[in-house]
Amino acid sequence: MGTSFRAAGRLGLVALPLLFTASPPLPPPQAAVRPVVINVTCAGPGVNLSLTPWRVGLSAANPVEWRINAAANTDEITIEPAPGQAWPFQEAPPFRATKGAAKRAGALRPGLPSGTVYRYTVTLECRAAGSGPFRVVIDPDMVVD
Repeated sequence: MGTSFRAAGRLGLVALPLLFTASPPLPPPQAAVRPVVINVTCAGPGVNLSLTPWRVGLSAANPVEWRINAAANTDEITIEPAPGQAWPFQEAPPFRATKGAAKRAGALRPGLPSGTVYRYTVTLECRAAGSGPFRVVIDPDMVVD
């Protein structure tokens, strides 16, 4: 009995790989969008704002997308290079985003050196009951990963 048991065990090991089928190849990973979210509240002559992240990383594999928070006191933003600054994208500025339509950045220009910082501006018109309208300019950064 001991001999036949070992033989059956060996046969079982040989047959096991035949029971498994190869899984289909996984689809290529989709690019993870890097969101930049803008929120602005206008109160009288003052402005409270946030732009997160202040310094966004740029990568050919991960597009940047500017979004306006639904509660913001603005309906549209304009994104363009700061005065005298280069633009890292192939698509020419200005970029525009609205509350209803975020702006996703296009492809990067080829050959951008890692670590290069690009200063840009976000311009908007602040509107709220009892305030404005008045122009607000924000000057955050982008950096090549």
